[in-house]
Formats: sequence, structure tokens, C-alpha cells
Amino acid sequence: MTEARAAEARIQESEDRFRTIFNAVNDGIIVYDVGTTAYIDANPRVCDMFGYTREEFLELNLSDLLTGVSPHTLEDAAPLLQGMGSDEALTFEWHCKAGDGHNFWAEVSFRRAMFGARAVLLATTRNVTERKRTEDALQASEVKYRNLFECTRDAIMILEPSSGRFISANAGAVKLFGTKDEADFISREPWDYSPERQPDGRASVEKAQEIIETATRVGSQFF
Repeated sequence: MTEARAAEARIQESEDRFRTIFNAVNDGIIVYDVGTTAYIDANPRVCDMFGYTREEFLELNLSDLLTGVSPHTLEDAAPLLQGMGSDEALTFEWHCKAGDGHNFWAEVSFRRAMFGARAVLLATTRNVTERKRTEDALQASEVKYRNLFECTRDAIMILEPSSGRFISANAGAVKLFGTKDEADFISREPWDYSPERQPDGRASVEKAQEIIETATRVGSQFF
């Protein structure tokens, strides 16, 4: 009896540790039974994320959580994970809908595990709406920059101060300096686009290096 009670105490302690971590982590966690294709547990974070109580959440299915924009479903993920080890994970980005009707993007990472003899999927869920919004804004900004960079007739060259070499050039620069294309343009040193010496007699390579150093130090240089 003493050994049995000690074993029960160890099991309870292990369960308490699991439940404490399960409830305290910042990421949402869903436990999905592969055999019954039902949710069997959900931590408070994921319930808050979707706006349901735990009891309500466990009554849901995947279609209740997705908007239809996402390219994958849980049915897509389950067969892929059947042959995966417990140390492997598969990650999707899903467009989700909360109980109050608002939509958000979630990064969901699936990992196969065994709860005793029961095969489960552990789905770690994180709201990535702000990250997606930032990525979309950055992409839009890049498109605007690229359009401006390519469409202006002014010659624009981008130079990396640490190497003193061009890393990009627009069509205006390629045309002005008569190179074949951008790759041809950036293959040359900046002073290769000048004669050996400037009108003041100084070597072009020396003067170019000085101008680059000054522009790097003070922020701009007109010459």
C-alpha cells in the first residue's frame, strides 16, 4: 500500500506540474485526439485567443475556427504527422475567426505525441496578426521603393560603405554610365567611372574614398 500510494503521489505531482505549465504558457495549446478526431484539451491562452470557455472550445471543430482563407485544414495535417517522430513539427499559418466574429492570423505548430496509448496532436498556437500586418506593410513599402527606384530617370546608385562598392543601381544609372545592365554596373569600383585623375590633379580612387568616408561620417556629401 505504501508503494502504491507513493506511485500515486508521483503521478499526481507530475500531473500538477503538467497542468501548471499547460495553463501558464503564453502560447495557446490544443490537444487533438487523432483516433476520435476531437479536441480533448485546450489551455486558457487559446480559449482567450478564440473567445470561448474551455467547455465551449472542446465542442468545436476546425471549421468553427477557420475563415476558409487558409490553404490547409487539420485533416491535411493529421496524415502528414502520422509518420513523423515526436521531435518533428509541422507549422501552418491559418486565418482564424474568434467567437465574437473578429478574424486574426495564427501560426499553428503541430507535433505528434502519445498520451499513454492515445495518439494526439499538440497544436501550439500564436496570434501573428501584428507580424503579418508589419510584413504586408513592409512588402508594400518595398514595392513603392522599387517603383520609385526603377521609374525615375535620375541615376541612383546604392553603395555599401564598409566595402566601398556599389550593391545596386537603377536603369537611370545603367543608361548614364553606359553599362550593359545592373550586374555589369555593380561589378566595377566607384572610381572606375572616373578618369585616373580629377581636374584638381588628385587621383580619382583617392578622392572617391575620401568622399565615401565623409558621407558615411556626416550623413551626406555633395561634390
